[in-house]
Amino acid sequence: MQRDAKAESIDLVTQQLADFASLLEKRLINASQVTAIKRERAELVGDRGGLISQVAQTKEAISEKRVQILQLDEEFLEKVLSDLQNIRSQIAELEEQEVAAQDRLKRIDIRAPQSGYVHQLNVHTVGGVIAPGDTLMLVVPEDSDLVIESRVQPVDVDQLQVGQDAYVRLAAFDQRTTPELGAAVLNVSPDLTRDEVTGEPFYLARLKILDSEMPKLNGQTLVPGMPVEGFIQTGERTVLSYFIKPMQDQIAHALKEK
Repeated sequence: MQRDAKAESIDLVTQQLADFASLLEKRLINASQVTAIKRERAELVGDRGGLISQVAQTKEAISEKRVQILQLDEEFLEKVLSDLQNIRSQIAELEEQEVAAQDRLKRIDIRAPQSGYVHQLNVHTVGGVIAPGDTLMLVVPEDSDLVIESRVQPVDVDQLQVGQDAYVRLAAFDQRTTPELGAAVLNVSPDLTRDEVTGEPFYLARLKILDSEMPKLNGQTLVPGMPVEGFIQTGERTVLSYFIKPMQDQIAHALKEK
């Protein structure tokens, strides 16, 4: 290094100066030679001091640069962490939006719990608003038993009972090729019902086509809402009974009057 070289030069010049001083005392050399050596030594000392100062400045500059590097690293790290936090916040917000969008999509896409036939569709407009609790449609499951609902006049309801024989006529099919099918009474409504349009009272009897009768359809499919005529057999009566029955009813009614 230059600083070490200067130090060695100073040592040599110092030794030379001591030798010249001894010779000057003996008057073997003149004073100008000693002065030249002193001047050279002073220059070397000055150069060495400059080098030491330069080294110190360089070390200080290096320290400053290291501090700047640390600051830049810290600032970069803070920026990265800040950007990462912002990205995480954006991801969380987008995930919430995705959940909300999926929820809205689920509400738009209405699915029945099982497949079947649509019956009594109440919604006919695209993009219409559906109020909570509204019935959109009735879905009859594909594998469910087809039950026929038949209206019974109040005067005939006392002649009905569960399991009673009946038969149905499928009005939607060609009557020449589709026979009447045997059925049975499943149940009869306990309360009287009125027609919403005419106000006519009736009881609701539910009939089920016998499984043994289904082959008579010859592959024709029954679907919900199909018009059907139901006939319930209340018992065999003779021609004479048609004349006697009204009289019996009048006598029974008269005996009950007070």
